[in-house]
Amino acid sequence: MNNGLKNTAKIIAILCISALIYFINQKLVLVPLTVKPDFNVSDLFNYLGFLIFVSLVLEKSLDVFLTIFLAENADLEKQEIRRLKSKSEKSTNTDQSEYQQIMLELDKAVKTRIASRSKTRKIALYSGLAFGIIISALGVRALDQIFDLQADSVTTIQHDLFATIDILATGMLLAGGSEGLHKLTELYRTFMDKSNR
Repeated sequence: MNNGLKNTAKIIAILCISALIYFINQKLVLVPLTVKPDFNVSDLFNYLGFLIFVSLVLEKSLDVFLTIFLAENADLEKQEIRRLKSKSEKSTNTDQSEYQQIMLELDKAVKTRIASRSKTRKIALYSGLAFGIIISALGVRALDQIFDLQADSVTTIQHDLFATIDILATGMLLAGGSEGLHKLTELYRTFMDKSNR
């Protein structure tokens, strides 16, 4: 897809999201959400730790899953690159055309490896997102722990919209991996340390 088409698609997506936000804001009766009465900020740190654990389990499970199906091909590609590098080092004193041919093969092997790694990352990301959304739909949610959705003022549509957004957001958060959640936890810890001084 060329850049002009990508930019047009982004603009259309932004317009659609803006129209959806406008519709929700104008047509639905929504009240501000309140924080749960029993919510304690220190509980947030414990819950982030739980999300890191869930994300780590998901991450390692996907790693095993992808290794089972894709590791053999990756190993063969790495072996071919090593073979061609070794061959190129040995042939530097030989015929120039033979050396150029080896370098072309090496370049092709490296590009193949890069394409395979990109494909593997994409598969891992999509799989992580799918499993993250499933885990979130089953009850592991990031925002649900903070906001009181059982309050009388919360409408059914507001509850359902919030739950949907929470499922998607938590699924994406889990798909992002434990490292991102760990950084978020460290940021929170730093903030709490500074505010306690």
